[in-house]
Amino acid sequence: QKAEKTASKWAAFTKGLKAGAAKDAEAERKRLAEERQRAEAAERERAEQKARDAKAYQEMLQARAERRGRGR
Repeated sequence: QKAEKTASKWAAFTKGLKAGAAKDAEAERKRLAEERQRAEAAERERAEQKARDAKAYQEMLQARAERRGRGR
């Protein structure tokens, strides 16, 4: 009976460890998902900024060309 009680305690202990490990794994999965979302958002922002910069540069070149064309 004492052996059964000890085995039961160990079973409960290991079950608790597994539950804690599962909880930790889920927390890590969520953290990684959030990190990935932040990285994707930052990449989108960089791409959008690059597109805005390219458009502004093209507009500047066009304005310069128009000024040169009028001066002649």
